[in-house]
Amino acid sequence: MSEQPRDGDVLESGRRLSESSTWRLQREFFDRRGAKAWSENRVPSHVTSNAYIAEAYLQLALRFIQDGVTAPPGSPMAIDPTQPVHILELGAGHGYFGYLFLCKLLEVSAQLPFAMPPVRYVLTDFTESNLAAWRAHPRLEPFFKAGMLDLARFDAERDTELVLERSGERLAPGTAKNPIVVVANYVFDSLSHDVFRIAGGKLEEGLATLRLARPARPGEKDVLEQVDVQYEYKPIADPASYYQDDPIANRILAAYAGRLGDTAFTFPLGALRCLDHLGAIAGRRMLVLSADKGHARELDLLSLGDPSLAHHNGCISMMVNFHALGEMVAGQGGFMLAQGHRNASLELCALTMCHGQPLRETRLAFAQAFERVGPTDVFRLVEHLDLEKMDLDALLSVLRMASWDPVTFLGLAKHLHRCAGDAYVEQTTRLREALHKVWTLHFPLKDGKDVSFDLGYVYYAMRRYREAMSYYKHSLELYGPHPVTLFNMGLCEFQQGRLDEALALFDRALEQDPSYAPARDWRLRVLAEQEGQGDDGLPDVPAAIQDRLSRPVVGITAGGAAQDRAAPVVVGVADGSKGSVAPRVS
Repeated sequence: MSEQPRDGDVLESGRRLSESSTWRLQREFFDRRGAKAWSENRVPSHVTSNAYIAEAYLQLALRFIQDGVTAPPGSPMAIDPTQPVHILELGAGHGYFGYLFLCKLLEVSAQLPFAMPPVRYVLTDFTESNLAAWRAHPRLEPFFKAGMLDLARFDAERDTELVLERSGERLAPGTAKNPIVVVANYVFDSLSHDVFRIAGGKLEEGLATLRLARPARPGEKDVLEQVDVQYEYKPIADPASYYQDDPIANRILAAYAGRLGDTAFTFPLGALRCLDHLGAIAGRRMLVLSADKGHARELDLLSLGDPSLAHHNGCISMMVNFHALGEMVAGQGGFMLAQGHRNASLELCALTMCHGQPLRETRLAFAQAFERVGPTDVFRLVEHLDLEKMDLDALLSVLRMASWDPVTFLGLAKHLHRCAGDAYVEQTTRLREALHKVWTLHFPLKDGKDVSFDLGYVYYAMRRYREAMSYYKHSLELYGPHPVTLFNMGLCEFQQGRLDEALALFDRALEQDPSYAPARDWRLRVLAEQEGQGDDGLPDVPAAIQDRLSRPVVGITAGGAAQDRAAPVVVGVADGSKGSVAPRVS
């Protein structure tokens, strides 16, 4: 355990950024946090771990495989149909993207126009805590059993081989029977970088000074969040020999020194090493799919200031110089595909090593998946829609456009609830099909988004009380008891005429929160009905209670994360005769 730095300490100075303690602190963060780094929203992930981008990546991977299947015999890219094609996900984190990818593969596997070789998806990460989470996750177990999924401990920057835990297969240089697909979302930005500057036509190295931006709190472990970096630039005598025993990196640096005007830029040393190691394993037959913030065109590198560290609640990232990665693969007979339009927040790139092969199907798939409409376009559009004015058909169109993405569903749940009660039979059927797809793609994480609750919330509006109960029970199993969940379950029982069960659930809600007014009101209502009061089939509850029942329910709005449950707000309206479930805090 390293000594805690004091306020004002210079952690280190005069070192290449790639050799600084920045990356050690980064590794310690992910090793300590494990999957919580994502479920607690510390690390950005949804834009690269959603159903839409998983579907797009699947199409690219399938077309790359098709290029290999249809390659003439003897071609270096030809695929042996008796051997698996490995899809390696680097820094797989919570494992959600891999699950989405495999679900989408199952959907289309029977419809492919070519003989599909076996596919083995491999979740990899450097930290054992994430591997342990994958082994235990119930959603992944069927894929493990089917042989479609494996896992391996793999350090993307350092390791030159990996051993698959389930199959025992060793992937090392010279062992791959088929080309390999690599998924690297939000990975390269967190591997080691160096910084350079061109001034007056001369290349200069940026030597980093790291210091704390504010006093460290007692016992604080995520020190990296407070690290600031400054650079001192020094001339480089010979860019072509800057990195010892790394001619590829030196060649790219020398080319920049000869072409670029005054600017500063990141150099993705960790990503270059990673691609070199993976390329050796794949026999230089590889497709790398990467979504990250960065610069994909040489023009993007012009007239830039000093690169900075972006902080993410305990970890850091830097802009990825995808152009340098493209130069690397081009020097090895490959090419890089990047979106024609610049996207400041997310670059989507396909890097190939392919022995000079054209990969026409792969190129076509990239154009179809990302050139017209990409993931950022879809989710930016969803964010700006006026959902309040949409009817059920329009809301289902939004969900379909997002490929039934569960997180997108959370933003739509209260609007689906609003429309579901008036849906006609055909609409109800489509809505139920949509909700089933959402649930299939949901990947529950501890302290993550409680999609099961919101599914129950929408099913209640459809008067499908048994289905609503089943999802509320899932919510209890995954995230524990909560007064709103128990209260809504009580209403489901009430609607089915199961008064004793409803009363028991209202009592359980009050055990969780004795002040929870809706449960108190409905408890009195059920007791009155059990006593047979009233002659219209409804209890003749006191006027004060009827007045209370007509007021907004104190609950938690749709789309809430589990950690937000303790913050009730006034939402919704409880119908005095039917009862209205409480939504949740977003």
